[in-house]
Amino acid sequence: MRIRIFTGNKRFAVKVDARAAKMLDRDELSGIKGCQPERGDLSYLDVTGLEAAEQKRRVALLKERSGNAAWGILDPKGCCPDPATLFHLGAADYLGPLACKKGISKARIKAALAFNGDDPEASGLDPKAMIDEYPFAGWSSLKRGSPLPFYFLYVGVEGAAGLKRALGEQGYASFRERLRSYLQQLLADSGALLWIESESSGLFLIPPSRKKAQAAVEACLRGLLNAPIVGYEKLGLSIPISLVFALHFGSSAFEAPGKTGTIVSEDVNFIFHLGTKAAQANRITLSQAAGRAVPEGLDGLFGPSGSFEGRALSASARFLRPAPTTPKG
Repeated sequence: MRIRIFTGNKRFAVKVDARAAKMLDRDELSGIKGCQPERGDLSYLDVTGLEAAEQKRRVALLKERSGNAAWGILDPKGCCPDPATLFHLGAADYLGPLACKKGISKARIKAALAFNGDDPEASGLDPKAMIDEYPFAGWSSLKRGSPLPFYFLYVGVEGAAGLKRALGEQGYASFRERLRSYLQQLLADSGALLWIESESSGLFLIPPSRKKAQAAVEACLRGLLNAPIVGYEKLGLSIPISLVFALHFGSSAFEAPGKTGTIVSEDVNFIFHLGTKAAQANRITLSQAAGRAVPEGLDGLFGPSGSFEGRALSASARFLRPAPTTPKG
């Protein structure tokens, strides 16, 4: 196993513990071009001080030279504009300002290798939790206009047009108000923010925390299991309701609810496409990037569900199924 850090800074600002230091070599940025890591090695790029174009070029080069070997990014100054995209590119680790202060440890290295599929039995840590170190001090504290990582939760009503015809304009408006209130209560433990709303769906932002995302998934499962009772008792419906849940992890610039008209985000587009075109009613569909949100002990409820727009999907079991028909005889 070989751990290499490519950096252009003489004053290296990342702490490395004694056990990890024994496996680690430092090299200049120019060394990336000639590196030939093997499977089981781990290479880090320190992006401190790199301009955006140079950062992008160095990341692409490290990805290319690493092949199947694990690679990651060290960002002690918070220079990366969109850390979530690094994992879409194939990074096995990202150390932002907080993680850099904690440092590179032998346990973290093992977890990064496990995340890359090199050594799944090596660490007791959950490697997918490594990217959940983003500081989050509440929705009001977020810097607007800058790309930030979030879990995106889409909630839609199956057959909304038919339901609207059945209830009428006023009845449907009342239903939407009750549904909004119910969903906000259901997702309270996840810290969810109702961000964008339409007549038939809502997009919630979940803080970039695995625990918060797990709380959201658990809440959605409860919502699915209780849908028949909730529809009658809380939503005032005399007909069954079917909900569509979809979860994705990505990034977007942040604006306050009601001021999102100027948002341009590939991940926001993807979650809406996933919710409206691929996710099925009475199930929770997760993108591969959101797979770490499955709570421990409940992974048996989820299985592969094909792919959509180039991303692998998983989905929960379908809890509500059409009533079986009695054979004529």
